[in-house]
Amino acid sequence: MKWDVGRGKISSEAEMKRKARKRNMCQGPLGDIIFFPNLPHRHYILLYRFLIKAQLGEYDAIHVRRGDKIKTRKDRFGVARSLHPHLDRDTRAEFILCRIAKWVPPGRTLFIASNERSPGFFSPLAVRYKMAYSSNYSHLLDPLIENNYELFMVERLIMMGAKTFIRTFKEDDMDLSLTDDPKKNTKVWQIPVYTADEPC
Repeated sequence: MKWDVGRGKISSEAEMKRKARKRNMCQGPLGDIIFFPNLPHRHYILLYRFLIKAQLGEYDAIHVRRGDKIKTRKDRFGVARSLHPHLDRDTRAEFILCRIAKWVPPGRTLFIASNERSPGFFSPLAVRYKMAYSSNYSHLLDPLIENNYELFMVERLIMMGAKTFIRTFKEDDMDLSLTDDPKKNTKVWQIPVYTADEPC
């Protein structure tokens, strides 16, 4: 018996060998099982990114960061304020549809990476696009991914391979972004805005 550090429990030698072999296997596009020799962990990430891209075909991608970035706090008058006052609005499906319409034509495959945990949150986008998430490829990723950081690394590599990549925040002048709020704002807390600035 050995201590399985990743799982935090005791595993038998046979169990650990089975897990190691499972890491070297994945299901191919036609349902066939593909076996790879032992590779360093980072090579698996690159390899699975290649396999997922092959299944996606040509695609576009958006990174939608919500979670921690849309948190609010109340001021001394009890009014909720945010460091990114437009972000909650700009990262909702109906506003995303409006924002990306000029960059992503209807009918395209749209890969979404997000820390939003609400089921079906992005479903309204399906009226115009073919939706894809990393969870669609759990048969490839589950044997590999051990934490959210590794998942984000795979998603990031996939997004970098998109024909059109739209970030949450603009990081340089050439970037396409979902919001015009600055990414780095650590001082000015403002009242969140939920109404549209202009008609879609």
